[in-house]
This record gives sequence, C-alpha cells and structure tokens, in this order.
Amino acid sequence: MPPLPPAASLLPRDELVGIIASLGSGRGGPRWGAFDEPYGTWSLANGLIGRLPDWVGVAGLLAGADGEGYLLYLGPSSRPGRLFPSAVTLRLGPGRYSVETWDAGARAVVGLETASAPPLVCGPPASGFQLLARVVPLR
Repeated sequence: MPPLPPAASLLPRDELVGIIASLGSGRGGPRWGAFDEPYGTWSLANGLIGRLPDWVGVAGLLAGADGEGYLLYLGPSSRPGRLFPSAVTLRLGPGRYSVETWDAGARAVVGLETASAPPLVCGPPASGFQLLARVVPLR
C-alpha cells in the first residue's frame, strides 16, 4: 500500500476543522467531550499521517494541546474502489492508544481498538462514508 492513494489529498487546517465541525455532536455526531468544539487549540498534524487505504480521497489529522489526542478525518474518494483492507498508519510517539471510529453514514461509533506506536497501525471499518477517528494515548 503506497503512503497516500494516488488521488488522495491532505486537507488544510481550516477546511478540516469545518468538515469536522459539520459532523459534530450538535448534529448527531460523536460525543467525545474534550474533542467537541471549539477547535481553536487544535493544530494541523498531517505530517504524522504515514499510510492511508486506497478508498480515501481526502484526509486530515488534528493534534490536541497537551496530549489530548488526535482527530483523524477520512473522506472517501469519488471512485473508492475496494474498501478492504482499510489500514491507516500514523507516526505517533511511543505508547498505547485507543482508536474509536465514528461513521458519518451510520451516525454511530463503528470501531474501537487499542494500538501501539511507533508507528500506530489501525484498521478503521470502511463503509464508503466519511469517518472520524479519535486517537487517545492510554496512560
């Protein structure tokens, strides 16, 4: 699997925040406490994205302040092709992380896994809809 699918692009911070906010908890989105708006303290962390699955057309990663965790957005390609395998690699620091995936089509959490880094490798369930993943360090 190449680092980024040929047609994939990484989103700039403002566009990424807009998409995440549009999927937010006030609109039936995930209820993740500290991960809810405002996103003013979140910084763009696209440089930590290692590999993305072939079905991804757009993606972006936000890092929270003071080790709050990360929000990963995966948007489907206009021609997604195969949904499996759906493996994501993030270049995170050493440790164990909880990865919770929310599917915009199902409007529900569809995956929960624990992964170790570096690198963090996770397998978010793919349905062809937008996905948000909350990645939190386990202490």
